[in-house]
Amino acid sequence: MRSYSLLEKSMDIFSAGCVIAEILMDGNPLFDIEKLKKYGKGNYDPKPDLTKKIQDSKIVDIIMKMISVEPS
Repeated sequence: MRSYSLLEKSMDIFSAGCVIAEILMDGNPLFDIEKLKKYGKGNYDPKPDLTKKIQDSKIVDIIMKMISVEPS
């Protein structure tokens, strides 16, 4: 049986980043399905949307690290 612990941990971190962003963006989700697909392909940058709603640049940077497409 294969172990996917790294993948599972990175998915949890990604999900937590999305939840934190949504909470700080007054309940607005960071991604809809189209944006998520584009983000996965490298065709969408969520940082401008984050900075519109979240004033603290350090928190935005943390969220961006948590939702990185590259989990390492």
